[in-house]
Order: sequence, then structure tokens, then C-alpha cells
Amino acid sequence: MTNDYKIFFGNRCIVITNNLKRNFLDYAGYYVGFDANTDTANLLQFFQNLKSLSSLYVIGENTNIIFNEFAKHFTIVEAAGGLVQNGNENFLMIKRNGLWDLPKGKVERDENVEQAAVREVIEECGLNEIMLEKHLLNTYHTYELNGKSILKKTSWYQMKSHSSGDLKPQVEENITEVCWVNKADVGKHIKNTYSSIVEVLKASGLV
Repeated sequence: MTNDYKIFFGNRCIVITNNLKRNFLDYAGYYVGFDANTDTANLLQFFQNLKSLSSLYVIGENTNIIFNEFAKHFTIVEAAGGLVQNGNENFLMIKRNGLWDLPKGKVERDENVEQAAVREVIEECGLNEIMLEKHLLNTYHTYELNGKSILKKTSWYQMKSHSSGDLKPQVEENITEVCWVNKADVGKHIKNTYSSIVEVLKASGLV
């Protein structure tokens, strides 16, 4: 059994799936089957040029193979981050570049993804106590940097913290606000966040 992949291009996405029925409720999406003759470069160009298309569904038996074919057209960057809950069942959120976000960052050469996830939360939010609980999901989003097409894979973890210290945004990472958000209010923040962050909140059952 293989999983679906969602590759985000801003708030648009390419969905790689082996289950057409599971995804067919998106009537505005465009659907294409994948086989040995499929040209992923042409599919990418088609999707990127047609800005009015919010979703492109690529259907095939082995989604891992299909994803790897798409990934060949990008430089891969590994990142990790966390969804942190405190003892009052509030969740940690940050505001970065004017949008609500969750703490995350690139994996350094001398660390694994779990270590990177904890380090990034500490650095970006000023927490001094983090407990890693479980892996939630991986998200994928694209961007351009120095003329290169980047595909960032972010490994997300559920975390707990009983830190009582003041939160401190890492301003050099363009973070202007760090706060604890009540569970009932988390859904309000998805109106001003990234689609990939919504996927993390969905995986945790918050929205």
C-alpha cells in the first residue's frame, strides 16, 4: 500500500494518488492517468502555466514511483518542524512573513530529522523544554531560489512542552509573533496560513 502525495505550489497542488474514488469530490480538479509513457516534465509545465487550475490529480498504481519521477525535476531540501501542545491544551503558532505558520527549518548535516524538528522549535519560539511524541506526516512544497526549482520535504512531529518561560520570536527568520492558541481557535487561523500547514492541522485532528 502506498500513500497519496500532495506537492504544493503556493496554495495550488499536484496530488499523486492510486485511489481515484477517494479524490473525485474535487470537481474543479484536472485528472490524468500515469503510465510508462507519461512525461512528468510536460505535466509540470502544464500545471504551472495554467494558473486557474487549483489541483492536478495524477493517478497510478505506485505513488512512490510517480512521486520520485516528479522529484527528479527539483533540488530536494529536507526540513522538519513541530506542532507543539502545552499543559493547557493550547497549540503553538508563529506569524512569519505576515502569515500564520508552525515552527520548522532545514535539517543540518550533523543531525537527524527528529533533532532538527526540536531544535527549530526551540530556536524559533524561545521554548526551553520540548518532548517529541510522534511523527504526524510529511508535507511537500515548491519554490524558486537562485534560479533553481526547490522541492522542500518537511517532516512534522507532534510535541509537548511544559515550558513556563516567555516566548520569543526569532526575528532574523522573519517571525514577528509567537503565541499559544486555544484548540477552539486554531481553525480561525487557517484563513491566513499556507495550505501545507492546513494539512498538518488536519493530520492532528484540529481542523
